[in-house]
Amino acid sequence: MPLTKPSQEIRARLIKLGVELEQAADEALSLAHKYQGAELIETLKMITKLYENIERLKVISEDLKSRDLSD
Repeated sequence: MPLTKPSQEIRARLIKLGVELEQAADEALSLAHKYQGAELIETLKMITKLYENIERLKVISEDLKSRDLSD
């Protein structure tokens, strides 16, 4: 059974948000080389949180897809 229209829209928004977060994390990572010491560590911690949230969005998106397909 295909995804319902509302679920498709939510999943598409989640995917778009994940892509945008990933682009921001990648950009921050490329800028991090300018920092040293504590600034670098804090920047890397923030980047790590971004990537963790990207992974959470992927899990939520896949969960939405699997719930819709099992109904």
